[in-house]
Amino acid sequence: MATTSKQKTVTFASVGIDIGKEVFHLVGFDLAGRIVLRRKIKRLALISEFEKLPPCIVGMEACLSAHFVSRTLRKLGHEPRIIPAIYVKPFVKGQKNDYNDAEAIAEAALRPNLKFVREKTQDQLDLQALHRVRSRLVSRRTATINQQRNRWRVRRHEDGACRCAYPGGEPADERLSQGTHQASRQVEDSNHVLETVYGALRVLDELWRRSRYDVSPRCHLRP
Repeated sequence: MATTSKQKTVTFASVGIDIGKEVFHLVGFDLAGRIVLRRKIKRLALISEFEKLPPCIVGMEACLSAHFVSRTLRKLGHEPRIIPAIYVKPFVKGQKNDYNDAEAIAEAALRPNLKFVREKTQDQLDLQALHRVRSRLVSRRTATINQQRNRWRVRRHEDGACRCAYPGGEPADERLSQGTHQASRQVEDSNHVLETVYGALRVLDELWRRSRYDVSPRCHLRP
């Protein structure tokens, strides 16, 4: 593990960060490709740790926290690169752990032909989250409408079959009478289900309308 005095003199080619909830794992390479930094730090120690390092390329996997970390490191003079996880996976060597992931990120950050994720501001992240919530509401709303429409179609066919089976409206014997009574109970239960589905549809429809009005004034902040 490199000491603080060595870190001030070493020229880093890249540093990889494996971002966790509370702990970050760092692995850094020098210009010769040797590992000169291998450290675990707390999230709150991110700024103080990178203030000790000379400006360099800092790679991290794409996630929600990556954009905050990227903006923070850019203010310190570093060159952050946010990498999609699918591009990091081929560089992982050995068993998957936090240090190996950070090493793979540091190697991937040096590849000039990789497509990096564009850094987003907090407003852009908020708008992206709002769009995703709205998209999920629209999907649920469409699924509920299709479910209700399908049930109505089945009910229409069932009612037509019952009218064909009993043209006079009354069954001929006791066995048919019991069957009709059981069918009526199933229809009653089905009506309760339809009422529940319709109530859910109204809630989803109202949430969808609200989200549409919330998104419209901010569409100029596209990520």
